[in-house]
Amino acid sequence: MKNLNHKSRFDPLSRINMRVILAFLSFSCPVLFPFHSQAGDLTESRPLAQTLKVGVHQNPPSVFKDEAGKPAGLHVDKLNEIARREGGQLEYALDTRFVLPDKLKKGELDLLSSNALSQKRIPENEVTIKINSTGNEMKSTIFKPLYTFAFFLELHEKHNTSAYLHRFIRAVASDLNIDIVAYFAEGDRVLYHKQMTAALTGKDLDKKVDGIIYMNIKKQDKRFLDTIEAHKTPAMLNICGIDYQKVGLPREIYRYLVGQVLQDEVQIGYDLAKSLIDEALRRKLTAKDGKVHFFAIAGNSVDLAGVDRVKGLDKALSEYADKVVFHQRFHSGNWSADEARILVRTGLKRYPETTVIWGASDDICMGIVSAVKKAGKQSGRDILTGSVDGTLEIVRKVASGEVHCTYSGLFMHSGWATILLYDYLHGIDFREDSGVVVNIASEGITRERAEQILSLIGDYDWELIDFTRFSKFHNRELQNYDFSWDAVLQQLKTDKR
Repeated sequence: MKNLNHKSRFDPLSRINMRVILAFLSFSCPVLFPFHSQAGDLTESRPLAQTLKVGVHQNPPSVFKDEAGKPAGLHVDKLNEIARREGGQLEYALDTRFVLPDKLKKGELDLLSSNALSQKRIPENEVTIKINSTGNEMKSTIFKPLYTFAFFLELHEKHNTSAYLHRFIRAVASDLNIDIVAYFAEGDRVLYHKQMTAALTGKDLDKKVDGIIYMNIKKQDKRFLDTIEAHKTPAMLNICGIDYQKVGLPREIYRYLVGQVLQDEVQIGYDLAKSLIDEALRRKLTAKDGKVHFFAIAGNSVDLAGVDRVKGLDKALSEYADKVVFHQRFHSGNWSADEARILVRTGLKRYPETTVIWGASDDICMGIVSAVKKAGKQSGRDILTGSVDGTLEIVRKVASGEVHCTYSGLFMHSGWATILLYDYLHGIDFREDSGVVVNIASEGITRERAEQILSLIGDYDWELIDFTRFSKFHNRELQNYDFSWDAVLQQLKTDKR
């Protein structure tokens, strides 16, 4: 029996029962010292008499990686200075602001530096302490979340797509001071509904959630919406859409479905196929008959996103009917690299003249690249492939030439939906800007664009982005929402000046 509590909770707070409290020297240079804290029972700090592991967040020039890959910068220099003065040693762990607090709670760290949490918080209380050996006054602030959102994913927690979606939404939530509780249904629609009901009733949390971000799976439109409406909780739909003919547009029949974030999946499937065929013809990757031989690895045949991408593929194939020999469309039921590898192996044995393989997702594309290599061919030279999602692994392969292109942005949608719901709860209705259905253009990333992205955010470290800049609540002068790659990259360019 599957565990209903298969969820991951990210609370952006520094909890009061942590073993340490983040501290700020009175002259505003952020440092820290260990002391034990329980509610109503504060113990003073002790001198550094041992090697302590400190969590720090990369934020140049305060903290960055030096040429040896080790933490350096103004912040680290100050911590080292204090450690020397106190007669102790510090060992650094560089990670993101939403991972470090969890590591502290698990005992993997002794301390957190004060740059390890976002500064955009709402103060709950302050604790003033004294450092034994110096007497410098230090202050720490404990924060409490503004909202709690539940986030629902169809796939397993360890699935690559789930990891990207989860990581991005957590980065957004951290900046907006939102507690995100993520649920992973492992492809089970019954479990998915049970998890949704538990979150909406507050059954397995300390309170009912303030909003939910979810995707429609396996044609469960009405069932999910009835549950949301019954519990009167605002919801944002993303990634996998709904059948408007059956359930109407957001707020039309179901008032608490306040909006939807989506991309044109039909157009993406079409653009991907067209780009691959055009490039194959340009490179003369054709068989003896002068045509491009082609097969596809699609996702499952139930989810609307997968169905629509195939519609786009079919449209492109009809337009290139005189230039392409299309052999077969295989389906990966779980959108996985492992399954794709098996299907590609079969496809290449059946159709050895293949020069193009269309992939419905980046995970599938990873399997395609692996299988092509095992078949003794080179991806990007002998066989062209491309996909949808824009994950870091595939963007790197686009930059290296192994993959022709990826259509990017899908893994960001849950984060953008979070910002829209956050603004909505603050009385700023995105309907006035873009309507209740927010269409986000997906960009085709080819080699030059991939190189540009990697030069600016090579590790997809979303902590480098201040997501409050995308919120109208935090930027009253913002006229229109812009969730494009250009908007993300422009912020990085601006911050590097």
